[in-house]
Amino acid sequence: MSEKKLEIFGWVGTALSIIMYVSYIPQIIHNLNGIKGTPIQPFAAALSSD
Repeated sequence: MSEKKLEIFGWVGTALSIIMYVSYIPQIIHNLNGIKGTPIQPFAAALSSD
């Protein structure tokens, strides 16, 4: 695999990780307020998983 493709994969992985962790914030807020969470966080985690 070329170095350019590896760099692109690295940036995509970084972006997906950031999206996953940022999506935890509303989930935590909802849990602290006793409200069921949204499906955004599990979806983001699924995209980010291997």
